[in-house]
Amino acid sequence: MTYHLTPSDLVATNVENVIEQLKQLLVSQVNKNLKLEEIDTDASILDDELGLDSIMVVEFIVLLEKNFGFTFAEDDLSMDAFASLQTLAAFIVHKNSL
Repeated sequence: MTYHLTPSDLVATNVENVIEQLKQLLVSQVNKNLKLEEIDTDASILDDELGLDSIMVVEFIVLLEKNFGFTFAEDDLSMDAFASLQTLAAFIVHKNSL
């Protein structure tokens, strides 16, 4: 399943706000070696582009569930949702709009 920004269910400012929250979580709680201004919103979360190992990714998922108030279903844990911070933010906004 691919998550796209569509006018019908997503507002760009909400996605931008979520991206900023994701960056803050990454820098403050997941990988303190990251610098906020250096995070590329198009960088892959699951590849090594953000310097996250598998344990950090799991920690990040737990933080996402806690901070955004939902639980990832098994189908949600896909490469599509975690392709980048942009796609993850779109997924979170979509998930919270249900």
